[in-house]
Amino acid sequence: MELMNEDLKMYFYENRIATYSGWPFDEDCACTSENMAKAGFIHTPTDNCPDVAQCFFCYKELEGWEPDDDPLKEHKSHSPACNFILLKKTVEELTVEEILKLQKERQKFHIAEVIRTNTRSKVSKKTYVRDATGGTAGSRKKSRKIQNRTAEGGVAGAFSSAFSEAAGFNTLPREPCSLPSAHASLLTERAVLLTLLACALEKGLQTCH
Repeated sequence: MELMNEDLKMYFYENRIATYSGWPFDEDCACTSENMAKAGFIHTPTDNCPDVAQCFFCYKELEGWEPDDDPLKEHKSHSPACNFILLKKTVEELTVEEILKLQKERQKFHIAEVIRTNTRSKVSKKTYVRDATGGTAGSRKKSRKIQNRTAEGGVAGAFSSAFSEAAGFNTLPREPCSLPSAHASLLTERAVLLTLLACALEKGLQTCH
């Protein structure tokens, strides 16, 4: 239960706003820490980038914020598939079943993020080479926002769909959910436990209906 509570805490505004320490836009700005937290972002600064923020749900990271940037609009623009920003009611109004469905979708984003993190280090050397020639660096300056770090396509997207089908996310599971063994090592203990828990609980809810 403690594991579940820890994973759910960022659904709540007060926990997201608590991450904003040293946020550079808090006066006469559209992207204040309050508005950032309301839009689902948590503050994830680095030594070189104090304005990096990440959606707790879809793991989309954005940097290079400007005072007149609207956090909600930027979130929808860069990650339109994020289930959190598509909610039509507050988290406090959600039912247990709705929370479980959200958690399933969040785990898809989490798995894609784990894959992206593991593959990003493998291509970093190529990126630095391109930066040295001016290619990537030049195009980087044209965009003040970090590139999409979620699985909207490519290998990560394909695996997200495959995992969804294998784990029974597209249809209610008739048998216990199983994880693809080839990728199991990429998952954190938290992701595995929550995925299995969500599958089991949803199966129980369906039986009750």
